[in-house]
Amino acid sequence: MKVGIYSPYFDTYGGGERYVLSMAEFFLRRGDKVVIFSKDLNLDEIKKRFNLNLEGIVCCDYNRFFSTIGLDLFIFLSDGSIPTTVAKHNWIHFQTPFAYTNQRTLANKLKLARFEKVICNSNFTKSYIDRTYGVSGAVIYPPVDVNKFKPGKKENIIISVGRFLSPSHPKKQKILIEAFKRLKLKEWKLILAGGGPVPEDIKMAAKKLSVQLDADCSFETLRHYYAIAKIYWHAAGYGEDLETNPERAEHFGISTVEAMASGCVPIVFAGGGQREIVTNGKDGYLWGNTGELQEQTKRVINNPKEAFLVASQAQIDAQRYSKEKFYESLEKVINS
Repeated sequence: MKVGIYSPYFDTYGGGERYVLSMAEFFLRRGDKVVIFSKDLNLDEIKKRFNLNLEGIVCCDYNRFFSTIGLDLFIFLSDGSIPTTVAKHNWIHFQTPFAYTNQRTLANKLKLARFEKVICNSNFTKSYIDRTYGVSGAVIYPPVDVNKFKPGKKENIIISVGRFLSPSHPKKQKILIEAFKRLKLKEWKLILAGGGPVPEDIKMAAKKLSVQLDADCSFETLRHYYAIAKIYWHAAGYGEDLETNPERAEHFGISTVEAMASGCVPIVFAGGGQREIVTNGKDGYLWGNTGELQEQTKRVINNPKEAFLVASQAQIDAQRYSKEKFYESLEKVINS
């Protein structure tokens, strides 16, 4: 089978690219021919960031529907648009919960009719995509290489992972720095890791605090941070009108699952896809305001036995999002 995959964001190496490139690895393992519509794909960087082996793919430019001629399957990561395609079979993947108006046009309906599968990365995303485009999407949770993440000797460390500069999807690192400052935790460190560059306001906020900023850390370094951290924080979506701008919440939460697999206790904002991952009080904690974030953090620190049980359950529940589960879901879609 000849499979073509397109993303308008292959130069960013974000969650959507990780998703569709994991699809590429899946089809390569099946023995299919895979074409990635990008001439700038850096396989070494993909290996470093995502731990994916894409040896054997073919890269070329995307030339609208002409590129889909001769394809058995075309997979399109949507930026909100719907492409025209002449491939035999077509899937469209929505990584972002677009809440655009006037998308149920005749042109979009005709183009969507060519897509047998509308795939979303969470029920949160699906709820908006279904309303926006008048479809009934399927949910396939993103693949997380959970077997690559193991707990190590835990230290008094809180970690948060996410791009530092992401205007459309801010990770709210400054909010976390301010919460850490107010907690006045002695002998604790906050590590903020993710894609750079680091904005000046975040650098200034972290000054004179036990806060480490690590932009563009390697996969191995990230694994180490997770392994030694006791607590994972996440704040994307906090302070936002998510009904109007749902894309500003965490669409799923891959880094949360990675942290859970590493034995961290997740304390994450109660919005977006995070509520599908974390069950409050069972395998982590959800918070709605920074006061709750601080209280739950103190609870975890002051109750090590409870924290151990929650972290242990988090490791178990992280397995629901393994790469193997992702591959099984793809096989079911192919055979349905």
